[in-house]
Amino acid sequence: KPDALSPQLLGEVGDYVLGKGMLDHSADFYQPLLDDFPKSQMIDYAYNGLGEIAYQKKDYPKALQLFNDGLEKIAAAQKLKEITVGRAKTLLALGKLDEAQKAFEQVASVREWRGESTAFAVYSLGEIAAKRNKWAEANAYYQRVYVGYQKFLPWVAKAYIGSGASFEKLGKNEEAVKTYQEMLRNDKLAGFAETGEARKRLAALGQG
Repeated sequence: KPDALSPQLLGEVGDYVLGKGMLDHSADFYQPLLDDFPKSQMIDYAYNGLGEIAYQKKDYPKALQLFNDGLEKIAAAQKLKEITVGRAKTLLALGKLDEAQKAFEQVASVREWRGESTAFAVYSLGEIAAKRNKWAEANAYYQRVYVGYQKFLPWVAKAYIGSGASFEKLGKNEEAVKTYQEMLRNDKLAGFAETGEARKRLAALGQG
């Protein structure tokens, strides 16, 4: 039971339950951590976890407040990367493109955070450029993902689709076809839904 757990266990069990997709149940651990142990070194877990729950429930204003509080009220340490990424993706969801771009650029620039969060940040910068109809800029970000971060397959798959769509928007259908075909040749991406999208786009471009 949550009321029998230490701050450390509240944070760790909350993360475990959240990782299983049980949003409301994970809040049963994060909320006591936030309410009863505000000075704990584990308080990062509460702000990040509750922010992620709000984000997944599409309560973006609440998510942004929690992520902001995690960065400003407590100067997050253990979960600094996760809270910073959470804030960035929430800003994007709210359509605050300028702020989201700065936040994702920060994530992408921190060498110690290199990995999946970097791939996500670069992909998201492509999404921001696409929302602004800056297709050449968007394409450059997407290509960075599938060239430079090949081990992070979910983002590679999304980036291929984004790149192909960018080429189409630029009227470069031949390059779009090559991009979709290159994606389909990658056996590691065969299980992703985006491969079906690539086939549909090829058919629409007369390459079925």
